[in-house]
Amino acid sequence: MNNSGVEKKIIGDWSLITSQAGDLYSAQDFFAFKAEFLKKELDELKSDVEFGIIEFKQSVLQDTFSFIESLKYDSKDFSRIGHQALRLSYLVYLNLIQKYICTGSIRIRKNAAIKETVKEEPNSHAAVDLKTVIAEVSRLIGEKPELKGNTYIKNILMQVQIYKKELAETQRIAAKMPREKAVGLINNFKTRIAEISDSVSDNFNKLQQEINPAPEKAAEGLISYNLRPLAPLFDAQAKSASMLASRFHLVSDEHYGARDVLLPMLEKKDAFLGQIDKEMAAYAQLEPFDGGKRKASMEFTREIIRILSREAEDAYR
Repeated sequence: MNNSGVEKKIIGDWSLITSQAGDLYSAQDFFAFKAEFLKKELDELKSDVEFGIIEFKQSVLQDTFSFIESLKYDSKDFSRIGHQALRLSYLVYLNLIQKYICTGSIRIRKNAAIKETVKEEPNSHAAVDLKTVIAEVSRLIGEKPELKGNTYIKNILMQVQIYKKELAETQRIAAKMPREKAVGLINNFKTRIAEISDSVSDNFNKLQQEINPAPEKAAEGLISYNLRPLAPLFDAQAKSASMLASRFHLVSDEHYGARDVLLPMLEKKDAFLGQIDKEMAAYAQLEPFDGGKRKASMEFTREIIRILSREAEDAYR
């Protein structure tokens, strides 16, 4: 098998990938991996708990070059060539997913801890004294007259008017009643005042949150990183993996030429593994502390697993 045929296959395959797999969904259609294969590879990725995606890539490449090394002594094991070709195509796909994440083509999911909101029970806000509220509302309106139209202030002022009306009416009626008969009236008034106070407290706390909103919690995980500079790194890895995959697919399709097409790749083994080292170094820059590269790698891995899990599930339907 001549070199020009090999190079034509490599260039043609990469050209198809770049033209037909420009985003996640088109890439899924382009590669069209079977559900069983997706599930098996996903399980392996999930088991790589030390460095996640880094471990998985290293495993695929080590396995690939071990197979190529074996061709020095035995070139008859064609049954493995098709499987190696498939795994290398999957490696291309994984690098494309990482590229899409870095360019923003794939929207990163926020960590559950960031999305979680506190569920408050009714009237769970801190109670406030009516006089304190009235004084504070008066101060705010004095500083910013436009707040007169604020919904929460309107509600507070309305409840204050209700309070004044209820107080005056209760005092008027109680003055005409025997003391022993006024107890029930007073108890009813206390109940209404408690309801008014709860409403005022709720509206006042919401007003405070609107005027002085709590600062947003700093983003955590993959979404907190500046990933765009890493996109060329994953594009280069995808192209390199595609070149290897093309050679294996060619041999698998032609059923001959394994040694001629694959053995020259042994000279490039260090270059391929060196790309993974560059990825690890990039992770160390994302989290520049001892153990930071593992954290960044696992953040990437979690996002990739989320994407692949959904694809594997859809493929089984």
